[in-house]
Amino acid sequence: MRFETDVENEYFSRPELPGYYYVECLDGPLAGRSMDHSLTLHNGIANWSISLPEEDLGQGDEMEIRCTVTDEVLATPLVNHLKLTMATKSKQSGSGGGGRMSKKGGGAAGTGGGGGKSDGADGDREGDRQPGGLRMPTIVPVKENDENWTRHEFDERTGCKVLEDG
Repeated sequence: MRFETDVENEYFSRPELPGYYYVECLDGPLAGRSMDHSLTLHNGIANWSISLPEEDLGQGDEMEIRCTVTDEVLATPLVNHLKLTMATKSKQSGSGGGGRMSKKGGGAAGTGGGGGKSDGADGDREGDRQPGGLRMPTIVPVKENDENWTRHEFDERTGCKVLEDG
């Protein structure tokens, strides 16, 4: 899921007054269990990923999950509640993909200046929805002195250049 935020990219890793977050499953088959998850920040966007144990979930299972973000100076933590329903497994090419989840409700349930905010009631921006899994980027071979070599200022020590697409 994506959230908009006004915190710096190093908010969770900075040496002084770092932010921290924790994820809890409040209700459902995984209630009380820890879940594999990650949260990354990049230029105002927080991307939160969660990995659910497919073997412990069945189609139609519902879970209530709470993600809390706070720091030492934030008076009120930012709290997001999500209700997830396990859907049928989607067929994806090239990824090891697990089950697909759909969201009900969600959005920011708490407030706190300086934290993040939900993109909207369902946590996704229109047009940003993509199938799950990873895709390889488009690789463009570059030869010495060709158009890409010149445009991207390659030299004899350059191995590649990663271009951000969005």
